[in-house]
Amino acid sequence: MLIRPPKRRAVFVTASALSLVFLFALTIRAQTPATPPSPSPTPCAAPITLTLKAIYKKGAEPYKAGDAVTPLTRKRFYLSTKPFNLDGRNLGAVPTRESYYKSVGASPELINWLETNNCDTIFCRELELKELTCKTTDKDCVREFVDAYAEALRQLKKPELARRWVTNYGKLSSPELSTGFYLKKKQWLDGIIGKSGKVEKPGAVRLIEQADGLAPGAIRTAMTDMKGEAYFYGLCPNSYYVSSIAPVEVEGESFIWDTAEIILDEMDNSKTPFPITLANVKTSVAEENDLIFFTGKKIPKVVSAVGRSEEKPSGQ
Repeated sequence: MLIRPPKRRAVFVTASALSLVFLFALTIRAQTPATPPSPSPTPCAAPITLTLKAIYKKGAEPYKAGDAVTPLTRKRFYLSTKPFNLDGRNLGAVPTRESYYKSVGASPELINWLETNNCDTIFCRELELKELTCKTTDKDCVREFVDAYAEALRQLKKPELARRWVTNYGKLSSPELSTGFYLKKKQWLDGIIGKSGKVEKPGAVRLIEQADGLAPGAIRTAMTDMKGEAYFYGLCPNSYYVSSIAPVEVEGESFIWDTAEIILDEMDNSKTPFPITLANVKTSVAEENDLIFFTGKKIPKVVSAVGRSEEKPSGQ
């Protein structure tokens, strides 16, 4: 199906593919919004910017103007000149938040906190003092938070300083809880990098590039900011496709986006971004609100051979 709205007229499309990353920069804390990258040099006389907005709406009712939605922040999306066709690819099982944190011995309360806050790591937002000083016998009180704060307070002496630096103490400072899930999912997406800096085992992105005859790095990536927006700069007139590749986990559900064709041509103003919207539900207002809208597909969790909950993004 082609997406070529005359004069940017809205077209409603439901992506027919399966639906973290959700990946984020290790050195950035949640309170620091993601900064859109600077435009890259391009051979085009009038390069085009494609802007992506990713949102989540509770329930199954179609999205309409004024509905409350949650921006999908710090989620990674990919852009290619070839269809991703996730349904027909064997990319292997994606590590899920629940399965990973269970495997490293995280408490049920910590796993619940991550799920409730739609967080892939403990760095997704600053911890509040009440979360660090609760009684561990209370429901939802996270022991890892309390223990780390107690250690930070003993060493730093000042409560506010201890709160701000709490992730550097106790179990929260361990690689398993601080960066483990990020690295596990990065390996699935990008592959395992050897000491020489070369890819020893290609990940999902490179497998797709190889299957489509694309050069390494041909598939571009961008991460959503705190508004759920991401930007692909310097695009030449061409056909493009957008996908999350890995499932995006939110509110205990998982979705994958794999769009139909999006055509950018000389008619598109290089000074005006070309917008698309990704959501978990359909919409009934695309036409009246000038939306180019793609609906993700919900992905069920399956149980792997080792008894852990994992997601399969392709039709395996």
